Amino acid sequence: SARQIKRLMRRLREQGPQGLISRRRGHASNRRIASEQREHYVGLVRTHYADFGPQLAHEYLQREHGFGYSVETLRGWMM
Repeated sequence: SARQIKRLMRRLREQGPQGLISRRRGHASNRRIASEQREHYVGLVRTHYADFGPQLAHEYLQREHGFGYSVETLRGWMM
């Protein structure tokens, strides 16, 4: 938008090219899942559902353990 362009131009004048770099760079996401929680669920998969694919493991984790994340999240963790 025009307002955003004006803000960016002001930051460029005041701070130079460094001012255009995101201030969030190097910080963890606010939506990041805690590593303890991830390790807990991955441990459950490895001990109880080791021979399951991501979809079936997801269904069992939801039903038996209250897992509230997507199949794709679990798939990434299982790799």
